[in-house]
Amino acid sequence: MTQKTFWNHIKSKIKSFSSNQYLEIISELYKLNKENKNFLESRYLYENTNRIKPYKEIIEESLFPDVMRGHNISLKTGKKAISDYKKATKDEFGTIELMLFYVECGHKFTSEYGDMYESFYNSLISVFDNIIELLKKHPEHKNAFYDRIQKIANESRDFGWGYDEMHDLFTEADL
Repeated sequence: MTQKTFWNHIKSKIKSFSSNQYLEIISELYKLNKENKNFLESRYLYENTNRIKPYKEIIEESLFPDVMRGHNISLKTGKKAISDYKKATKDEFGTIELMLFYVECGHKFTSEYGDMYESFYNSLISVFDNIIELLKKHPEHKNAFYDRIQKIANESRDFGWGYDEMHDLFTEADL
């Protein structure tokens, strides 16, 4: 069975549920894991300024972990936080903020601890490039992010592994 088939079966079963039954399911999903909790809180509870906070915490733990306690970098977890936020809120400005925060945390890590590996830099460059593309589509957000993007672009010139590509992306983007 495909995912769509499963969903159709589930949907047919829950169509007749009462409001209380729906609330019970949502309550159980909320309690099930942190991702569901963040999703529901971000979508229905927090004001714009607060709903981004749990996702920033995940990104910081993932891209600037406490190495003294043996925590490791997780690019995948950081990117998932961005994706989860976007799905929960459909907030382009907040998504750009998280993407830039992702790059800033990775940049801070490599600045503090030294050279990293190629896929680490490739991830930061890819997210940086996506930020620039989103700002081209949403020029109304440019001023809010420009200085931070420029700072990273300028500082990236001093690193290896092609990380200086961020400076080229920024310069060529003509934001």
